[in-house]
Amino acid sequence: MTTRNPWIKGAAEIYSVVAGFGLDGKAKVDLVQMPYLDNDGTTYDPNQLLVHFSAYKYNLADVVMMEDDGDTNYSALVKAIANALLVIVDGGAYTPLVNAILDAIPTSWYTDDPDFVDAWYTLSTTSSGRKYGAGGNGWMDVVPYWVSEL
Repeated sequence: MTTRNPWIKGAAEIYSVVAGFGLDGKAKVDLVQMPYLDNDGTTYDPNQLLVHFSAYKYNLADVVMMEDDGDTNYSALVKAIANALLVIVDGGAYTPLVNAILDAIPTSWYTDDPDFVDAWYTLSTTSSGRKYGAGGNGWMDVVPYWVSEL
């Protein structure tokens, strides 16, 4: 993954907004913090779970990766996005949510706070290999991983 954080601001604070449709058919938003993604041009191998598909109705989810330079209240961010996505209903087929997520982020957070890094549309339970972001700013290697119940 490549970040766009100028060195003068210190290390990047990366997080991803993961969205899809919950088991109830309503838009679902999860925030995944990725504090290890610090430096531009560095490849990281975190083996972090990004999408927990057991909480989603479809085997598809969208990911928007952001970089934070400020004091973002992540709880407020997730609530703002979730509230904006409530108008999107499950029409029986998966609808990509990336544009809705970007539209839902309050404009004040685009000043010197969160910066858009990249977006991945429709990751699935069968997605594997190198996936390049739609904006061409980053890539990630993904592989399905099954977490069994205890």
